[in-house]
Amino acid sequence: MRALTSRPSRAATALVLTTLATAAPAAAQSAIPDSLVRRVDAVFAAYGPTTPGCAVAVRRDGAVVLERAYGSADLEHDVPFTPATVSEAGSVTKQVVALATRLLEQDGRLSLDDDVRRWVPELPDLGARITLRHLIQHTSGLRDQWALIDLMHPRAQQVVQTGSEVVDILTRQRALNFAPGTQWLYSNSGYALLALVIERASGQPLPRFATDRIFRPLGMSRTQFRDDHTRLVKGRAIAYAGTPQRGFRLEMPEYGVVGSGGMLTTVGDLMRLEANYESGTVGGRALVQAMSDSARLVDGRRIPYAYGLTNGTHRGVRTIAHGGATAGYRAYLLRAPEHRAAVTLLCNVATADAEGLALRTADAALPAVFRADAPARPTTARGVARAASTRGLSPARAAALAGLWRDSTTGEVLALAATPDGQLVLGGPLATAGDTLAPVGDGRFTARRGEVRLTPDGAPRLTLDARDGNRLTFTPSVAWRPDAAALGALAGRYASPEVGVTYALALRGDTLVLRRPRFADAALRPLVADAFAAGALRIEIVRDGAGQPSALLVTNGRARRVRFEKVE
Repeated sequence: MRALTSRPSRAATALVLTTLATAAPAAAQSAIPDSLVRRVDAVFAAYGPTTPGCAVAVRRDGAVVLERAYGSADLEHDVPFTPATVSEAGSVTKQVVALATRLLEQDGRLSLDDDVRRWVPELPDLGARITLRHLIQHTSGLRDQWALIDLMHPRAQQVVQTGSEVVDILTRQRALNFAPGTQWLYSNSGYALLALVIERASGQPLPRFATDRIFRPLGMSRTQFRDDHTRLVKGRAIAYAGTPQRGFRLEMPEYGVVGSGGMLTTVGDLMRLEANYESGTVGGRALVQAMSDSARLVDGRRIPYAYGLTNGTHRGVRTIAHGGATAGYRAYLLRAPEHRAAVTLLCNVATADAEGLALRTADAALPAVFRADAPARPTTARGVARAASTRGLSPARAAALAGLWRDSTTGEVLALAATPDGQLVLGGPLATAGDTLAPVGDGRFTARRGEVRLTPDGAPRLTLDARDGNRLTFTPSVAWRPDAAALGALAGRYASPEVGVTYALALRGDTLVLRRPRFADAALRPLVADAFAAGALRIEIVRDGAGQPSALLVTNGRARRVRFEKVE
């Protein structure tokens, strides 16, 4: 691993001032004052020689003004993390894949409005046209590859080793999460398919195309794709899980799937990628600036997601960002384009809160951009809700709205609880912690998840305009309390050709239990009629015309209602 001369051999941190090839001249740089450096150090106070680590870089006015590293890149060999340490960027990779796709469109090789089946004809016709733009913007409705694999095996990354295996799973799907363009739901599947589209449209595998067209022109000399997880990589950080209290263990990726992730890089190389959004060295300024154009759903609503990037705000400042997580690696890239400011972050432990660390670094190193007197996030704190409670619902009205609410489109169930002073708390039906709603008038409330509108009279509705851009409509539902006989009637074996596994439901005393190969048994807890929770899964019962159970619909986060037919 290349050491930096400004860093002692075993110091916990390192500071390097550098300038990007595409950034402003060195004379334009000004070092961050020592007081701000100490504030950045405080952000990473938990990282030291006996823990995994992080590297961070800060850009301001066209120049990188801070690169700093903390903790260890390799605990077994006492190798410190440095700004030059290679780490994995996870889904920060997606903006590279989106840029590659747009470069091919610029070349006239493809169109973002192409049907994905033009390039991947082995995909089944799922009854709706899915475009490359849908794939990029996570509006395709395709079930997420890792959520599907999680239904098969508790160690998903050991099941699938290559992109072609992911495509094989996708060819077995017979339904979508939703009609393309109607909702947003993060799906790594779209980017695994884009990697294949790029290869077929360009004649080069994604790693080679990205190196030739993006990495090399931008001077990203230490960046590559991990398409073979067994390949040796000089200067790479080892990834971990765990805590100082419990100890650390290895948590390395064990597959070679690229597109949805798989990019190895440094914080300096990420800054070169970030600077391209200003310079347009690769793609031209019009193309790279269009990368932040937010997606529009078919009903006209704009959503925060763009082209491998997410639009947002921090302390009232417009930001464009994306995070990443692969095995024990964590990453974040944050830009404030109007202020020509950015933060890049790479960590090698699964417990690292990459977004939180990046935002706190931005606060510490860029106080003139992210003012301390501005709120860090939209105001949804419980204190605000309490202050506004006198303007909210009466205790009786709040109590009348309490109970379970269900969205028929997704099957999601919410629980609305009322406090004695008339506040409403939103959560899952089995959750221990809730989200107190802050009234803003006219039956509207703010919450961490988004804006909630309640229509209590007539046909009651709870509409959630989520921060991800989705709109869900819930109606009141009744808690289901089936007796042992009703539960026993559901027992049997259920098989899914979409994921190639068979589940069993069995009655154990008065509890229905889900049994899956290689998984621990899970108790099914009734929610609403014919719907259960089993750990992170939601299971819905499908009945035939005679009222007998004929199938299960299993939802696992980003894979909704995967069908399991009753076989015995």
